Amino acid sequence: MFVRGHMTEFAGLTGLDLRRYLWTDALMRYVPLAKTIEQFWMDDTNRKAGTWVQNAEINMVMLATSLAPGEFPAV
Repeated sequence: MFVRGHMTEFAGLTGLDLRRYLWTDALMRYVPLAKTIEQFWMDDTNRKAGTWVQNAEINMVMLATSLAPGEFPAV
């Protein structure tokens, strides 16, 4: 886990704040996959697959949000 080498960064965190930090840190290793996934689904051939077609509306929304994350309206 990344945080092992950065004890001073979360030394003052407790409870929920510490858990959020640890979960965020654990998820960061998946960030490099984002571009690979986006490029895969940007290919028209891949969007003809049943896994895309069955949920096309939500898949398009999620792809658009990943391509322009700052443009997604906050709720």
